[in-house]
Amino acid sequence: MLRTIALALVFSMGTSAFAADDESAKELKALEGEWTVVKFTDSGAVVPLDANFKDAVYIFKGDQLLLRFDPKEAGKDLGKVKLDPSTKPKSLDSIDDKKRDQAIYELDGDMLKICSTQGGARPTEFRSTKENKAILMELKRVKK
Repeated sequence: MLRTIALALVFSMGTSAFAADDESAKELKALEGEWTVVKFTDSGAVVPLDANFKDAVYIFKGDQLLLRFDPKEAGKDLGKVKLDPSTKPKSLDSIDDKKRDQAIYELDGDMLKICSTQGGARPTEFRSTKENKAILMELKRVKK
Protein backbone atom coordinates (compact mmCIF):
# COMPACT_ATOMS: atom_id res chain seq x y z
CA MET A 1 0.00 0.00 0.00
CA LEU A 2 2.79 2.43 0.93
CA ARG A 3 4.54 1.65 -2.35
CA THR A 4 1.35 2.44 -4.31
CA ILE A 5 0.98 5.79 -2.53
CA ALA A 6 4.66 6.62 -3.17
CA LEU A 7 4.35 5.76 -6.87
CA ALA A 8 1.16 7.83 -7.17
CA LEU A 9 2.89 10.78 -5.51
CA VAL A 10 5.93 10.53 -7.81
CA PHE A 11 3.67 10.24 -10.87
CA SER A 12 1.54 13.24 -9.87
CA MET A 13 4.64 15.37 -9.24
CA GLY A 14 6.01 14.43 -12.65
CA THR A 15 2.80 15.26 -14.50
CA SER A 16 2.49 18.66 -12.82
CA ALA A 17 6.05 19.50 -13.98
CA PHE A 18 5.10 18.45 -17.51
CA ALA A 19 1.93 20.57 -17.29
CA ALA A 20 4.00 23.60 -16.28
CA ASP A 21 6.39 22.94 -19.20
CA ASP A 22 3.39 22.66 -21.55
CA GLU A 23 2.03 26.01 -20.34
CA SER A 24 5.45 27.64 -20.77
CA ALA A 25 5.73 26.20 -24.28
CA LYS A 26 2.26 27.54 -25.16
CA GLU A 27 3.20 30.99 -23.85
CA LEU A 28 6.48 30.98 -25.81
CA LYS A 29 4.53 30.05 -28.94
CA ALA A 30 2.08 32.92 -28.29
CA LEU A 31 4.99 35.39 -27.97
CA GLU A 32 6.75 34.17 -31.10
CA GLY A 33 7.29 36.83 -33.75
CA GLU A 34 8.31 40.46 -34.04
CA TRP A 35 7.31 43.24 -31.63
CA THR A 36 7.79 47.00 -31.98
CA VAL A 37 8.13 49.35 -29.05
CA VAL A 38 5.16 51.69 -28.64
CA LYS A 39 6.12 53.05 -25.22
CA PHE A 40 9.29 52.84 -23.16
CA THR A 41 9.46 54.10 -19.57
CA ASP A 42 12.70 54.09 -17.57
CA SER A 43 12.63 54.96 -13.85
CA GLY A 44 9.33 56.78 -14.28
CA ALA A 45 10.40 58.86 -17.29
CA VAL A 46 8.86 58.16 -20.70
CA VAL A 47 11.71 57.81 -23.21
CA PRO A 48 11.00 59.40 -26.62
CA LEU A 49 11.00 56.90 -29.48
CA ASP A 50 13.52 58.92 -31.51
CA ALA A 51 15.27 57.98 -34.73
CA ASN A 52 17.64 55.61 -32.90
CA PHE A 53 14.92 53.71 -31.08
CA LYS A 54 11.78 53.87 -33.22
CA ASP A 55 13.00 51.08 -35.53
CA ALA A 56 13.82 48.70 -32.68
CA VAL A 57 12.16 45.30 -33.06
CA TYR A 58 12.19 42.61 -30.39
CA ILE A 59 12.00 39.10 -31.85
CA PHE A 60 10.86 36.04 -29.92
CA LYS A 61 12.06 32.93 -31.76
CA GLY A 62 11.47 29.77 -29.77
CA ASP A 63 13.19 30.41 -26.45
CA GLN A 64 15.55 33.01 -27.97
CA LEU A 65 15.13 36.78 -27.66
CA LEU A 66 16.69 39.01 -30.33
CA LEU A 67 16.84 42.78 -30.76
CA ARG A 68 17.07 44.30 -34.22
CA PHE A 69 17.55 47.96 -35.18
CA ASP A 70 18.04 47.44 -38.92
CA PRO A 71 15.53 45.40 -40.99
CA LYS A 72 18.45 44.03 -43.05
CA GLU A 73 20.03 42.44 -39.98
CA ALA A 74 19.13 39.21 -38.20
CA GLY A 75 19.21 40.85 -34.76
CA LYS A 76 21.43 40.79 -31.69
CA ASP A 77 20.98 37.76 -29.45
CA LEU A 78 19.80 38.91 -26.01
CA GLY A 79 19.77 35.38 -24.61
CA LYS A 80 17.30 32.69 -23.74
CA VAL A 81 13.83 33.37 -22.39
CA LYS A 82 12.34 31.33 -19.58
CA LEU A 83 8.66 31.86 -18.79
CA ASP A 84 6.58 30.92 -15.76
CA PRO A 85 2.93 31.59 -16.58
CA SER A 86 1.81 30.14 -13.23
CA THR A 87 3.01 33.19 -11.26
CA LYS A 88 0.90 36.29 -10.72
CA PRO A 89 1.92 38.37 -12.59
CA LYS A 90 3.50 36.00 -15.10
CA SER A 91 7.30 35.94 -14.95
CA LEU A 92 9.88 36.14 -17.70
CA ASP A 93 13.62 35.65 -17.27
CA SER A 94 16.11 36.69 -19.92
CA ILE A 95 19.30 34.71 -19.51
CA ASP A 96 22.62 35.25 -21.27
CA ASP A 97 26.19 34.20 -20.47
CA LYS A 98 26.71 36.99 -17.94
CA LYS A 99 23.40 37.69 -16.23
CA ARG A 100 19.79 36.84 -15.64
CA ASP A 101 17.23 39.65 -15.83
CA GLN A 102 13.99 39.00 -13.97
CA ALA A 103 10.85 40.53 -15.37
CA ILE A 104 7.08 40.20 -15.43
CA TYR A 105 4.95 40.16 -18.55
CA GLU A 106 1.37 40.45 -19.68
CA LEU A 107 0.15 39.39 -23.13
CA ASP A 108 -3.16 40.84 -24.29
CA GLY A 109 -3.84 39.97 -27.92
CA ASP A 110 -1.28 41.85 -30.00
CA MET A 111 -0.03 43.94 -27.06
CA LEU A 112 2.74 42.86 -24.71
CA LYS A 113 3.92 44.57 -21.52
CA ILE A 114 7.27 43.72 -19.96
CA CYS A 115 8.53 45.23 -16.72
CA SER A 116 12.10 44.64 -15.51
CA THR A 117 14.51 46.09 -12.97
CA GLN A 118 17.63 45.25 -15.01
CA GLY A 119 19.38 42.90 -12.64
CA GLY A 120 17.38 43.82 -9.54
CA ALA A 121 14.56 41.94 -7.83
CA ARG A 122 11.62 40.89 -9.98
CA PRO A 123 8.94 43.62 -10.14
CA THR A 124 5.56 42.79 -8.65
CA GLU A 125 3.56 45.30 -10.68
CA PHE A 126 3.64 47.01 -14.08
CA ARG A 127 4.92 50.35 -12.85
CA SER A 128 8.08 52.31 -13.49
CA THR A 129 9.07 54.93 -10.92
CA LYS A 130 12.18 56.82 -9.88
CA GLU A 131 12.19 54.75 -6.69
CA ASN A 132 11.90 51.26 -8.20
CA LYS A 133 14.15 52.07 -11.21
CA ALA A 134 12.06 49.73 -13.34
CA ILE A 135 11.88 49.67 -17.11
CA LEU A 136 8.39 49.25 -18.52
CA MET A 137 8.04 48.43 -22.20
CA GLU A 138 4.80 48.29 -24.12
CA LEU A 139 5.15 46.37 -27.37
CA LYS A 140 2.86 45.75 -30.32
CA ARG A 141 3.01 42.65 -32.53
CA VAL A 142 4.20 43.30 -36.08
CA LYS A 143 1.57 42.07 -38.55
CA LYS A 144 3.02 40.17 -41.48
